[in-house]
Amino acid sequence: IFTTSLAPVLVVNLNAGKTYMAAAGTGGGPATAAVMQVLNAAFVDGLDLEEAVIRPRQFAEGPYLFLEPDADDSKERLKQQGYTPIDAPGMGRVNAVFCPSGIPDPTPRCDQRTDPRGFGLSLGQQQ
Repeated sequence: IFTTSLAPVLVVNLNAGKTYMAAAGTGGGPATAAVMQVLNAAFVDGLDLEEAVIRPRQFAEGPYLFLEPDADDSKERLKQQGYTPIDAPGMGRVNAVFCPSGIPDPTPRCDQRTDPRGFGLSLGQQQ
């Protein structure tokens, strides 16, 4: 049902000259939504990168709402809102590097994660 796509993202503050996150999502239509959900979990909800990447995903397409098995939303509540919930395990795979203080930084603290839904690779170097 989903076509192949890639959703690369860099989160940069040009005024400060810092880069905070580099991420890429794959997996068709849900790829972009998956990357945005990881960014939201890390920057807005304050989750560490591992929690942000493994968090259950959702993807809406028209009246259909695709949900991973552990998604929080109640299917009955979604039906009342006009959605047709559909179980869809393993939507959108995201690999990311996240540096909360930004880089360059004298003592950068960066984390990298590979999405367990796929077969990607994310590497980093410890100082």
